[in-house]
Amino acid sequence: MSESVKLSIGLFCHNHEAFVRQALEGILSQDAGIVTEVLVMDDASSDATLEIVRSIAQSRPEIIIHRSEVQQGPVKQARWFTSEAKGEYMCWLDADDYWNEPSKIRRQLAFLDSHPDYAGCFHDAQIVSEIPDKETDEEYKMRYHSQWRSYSQINHYKEDYFAWDAVMRRIIPTASLVFRRPDFTDFFSRFNPPQLSLAWAVHLWLLMNSRFRYFNETWSVYLDRPQGFSKHYPLKTFKVNNIAILERFLEEPYYQGIKRDVFRGLVQEYYHLLSLPVLQIENGEELNQYLKRYKHYSNELRKADLKWFSAVHRKKG
Repeated sequence: MSESVKLSIGLFCHNHEAFVRQALEGILSQDAGIVTEVLVMDDASSDATLEIVRSIAQSRPEIIIHRSEVQQGPVKQARWFTSEAKGEYMCWLDADDYWNEPSKIRRQLAFLDSHPDYAGCFHDAQIVSEIPDKETDEEYKMRYHSQWRSYSQINHYKEDYFAWDAVMRRIIPTASLVFRRPDFTDFFSRFNPPQLSLAWAVHLWLLMNSRFRYFNETWSVYLDRPQGFSKHYPLKTFKVNNIAILERFLEEPYYQGIKRDVFRGLVQEYYHLLSLPVLQIENGEELNQYLKRYKHYSNELRKADLKWFSAVHRKKG
C-alpha cells in the first residue's frame, strides 16, 4: 500500500464457514474512508472457511491471508497479527462476531484522533445466544449468556473505563475495542499470555497509565455458541487462569499502585471459584490451598481498605 495504513483489523478464524462472510461484510461495509488492512488468520480450518475468505479477497486487495497448517490457538494468531500490523490503530475480532454499524470505525477513530490521552475506545455489543432457554445444568448456564441481550446488561460501564474496571472483570466485547498500536514485544515477552482470557490480559496491559472511552451503542454482535473456543474449557480452568493473570499483573509497579483493586479482583475470582456448582477439585489439599489463598487476599483487601479509609478521613479532617 502506497498510503500509510490508518487501521489494522485482525480476523481470527477456525472452522467459521457459517460466519466468516458476515464478519468480513461488516468490516468491508465501514464508511470510514481510510486506508485499512484486514489480516485474516485461518487457524487450520478443516471446512470451507479459507475458500470463502479467498473468494472475497479476490476483489479486495486490503485482505491479507495467513494460513496455519496446524492449529496453533489464539496466542500464536495474536503474535502473528501484532507483528505484521502496520496501522496507526488496531482492532481484532473472532470470525463468529461481526460489526453491525457502518459508522463504527469512523466514529471511534474520530474520537481517538482528537483525544490522544486515551489508549482506546469501545462500545456495547448485542448478544445472540444459541443456548436453549430451558437448559438446566447450572455450570452450563453460568458459561453462557442466553438470559442477556447485551454486554451492558452484565457489565456496568461508565464513560471512562480504567484498569480497576478491567481488574473487576467488567468485560469489554472483543470486537468492540479500537486502540492505538503499541509495541507488543513487551507484552508477549514479559507476560507469557495464556490461551484463555487473552483479550482481557491485553486490556490490563494497555490500561496501565491510561484509559478507554465507552460508547453506549451496540455496534457489534457477539454470538454465544457452544462451539466457541473458550467453551471447551471448564469454569474451574477459567477461574484459575484469571487468578494467575491478576497475580502476574500485581507484580507490575502500576498495579502495585492500585493493589487494593487487584486484591478485590482476586477475592472475587476465588469466591467464584469456590462457589462453582461442581467445584471439580480432586482432593482436599487442593481445596485447602484455594481456601488459604482466598483468606490471604481477603485479609490483604481488608488491610488495604482500612488504610485507604483512614487516609481519606484524615485528609477530610
